[in-house]
Amino acid sequence: SRMFMADFDRAIGTPRVSLSENGADAGKVPGTFNVDLTYGSWGADDTFDVQSVGLSLGGVIHFQNRHWAMLIDWPSMGTWTENAESVFTYPGLGVQYRVTDWWHLTAFARAGIAGSIKVGALGGIYGATLTSYLHKDFGNLAVGWGLMGGFEHTIDGIEIDDYDVTYGLLNYPLRTGVDISGPLGLRLGRKQVAWALYGNYTHIFGSDLFLQDFSEVGVGFHLRTEQQGSRVNWMRLEAGYLFGNDYQGLSTRLSFAF
Repeated sequence: SRMFMADFDRAIGTPRVSLSENGADAGKVPGTFNVDLTYGSWGADDTFDVQSVGLSLGGVIHFQNRHWAMLIDWPSMGTWTENAESVFTYPGLGVQYRVTDWWHLTAFARAGIAGSIKVGALGGIYGATLTSYLHKDFGNLAVGWGLMGGFEHTIDGIEIDDYDVTYGLLNYPLRTGVDISGPLGLRLGRKQVAWALYGNYTHIFGSDLFLQDFSEVGVGFHLRTEQQGSRVNWMRLEAGYLFGNDYQGLSTRLSFAF
């Protein structure tokens, strides 16, 4: 689910680039380097509680033809489930095609590995997703809708000493979400302060998992600029509430773009 969520967030969170303002060949937009810090706390009723901290490094590389961009993302996360620690890293590479000013498609390929010495666990997984994102400005109000599908499969047959690590999981995510943002009428230097609301729903088909579907709603504050035909969120502070069947949690994020 973390890999699905990372693909979706990167796909809809890239800078918005205008194709019509000066033409698709008006020159490439400067790229950005991204740093994300996250903290989460969630659990299931009478079962377990999980705490997590995460760091993600990545960036967006724009090409001369403004239709195209490359996305690089490398998140890592540490979790504490009751008293058991685990680590998870899941780098990804994406390609974005901007069909129009208001619609872009993003394909992502990602692989991850997770392990815990305390419980003697190790696992790997790989997958790919495709996200469609529609966005439109209505005066000062910006509205977006994203839809993602794809697959993920565990890396099976890993042999360590006399152990064969095989989980045999094959899953297909369906994730959709909406976001709304608008200016607060404040500025910090050249950057505009904006508010944001968002809501997402995820259902994971395929192999049975403890959590097959969950939803998230949240609020945020952004610092953004619009220049050279591009809108960039240089800072995002967001807090969300996640919930599902006998499951709930809190997620927080602080993101910077340079």
